[in-house]
Amino acid sequence: IKEGNMGHLEELLLLQAELLNHVFMKNIIFLEGSKTLSCAKVRAEIALKAQNQSRRTILAIAELKNVSKQEVIEIISENTRRLYGDLS
Repeated sequence: IKEGNMGHLEELLLLQAELLNHVFMKNIIFLEGSKTLSCAKVRAEIALKAQNQSRRTILAIAELKNVSKQEVIEIISENTRRLYGDLS
């Protein structure tokens, strides 16, 4: 980092974003099987917090790479459509 090489930092942030997305997806999947409302609420809160932190991490990577927020939104939207189909 001292020499201007941000590759390692970008790699760490990307791994963090992927892990947080995994936490989000697992909690959403298990949300349906929650036996109590309080359990469902906890899973939903964890999922939403992980999703928000993943988004913030992706934006941090974009800043490091000088990518605009609009470009990031377009990339995420395209990847989501490719992975999950049209969600609208």
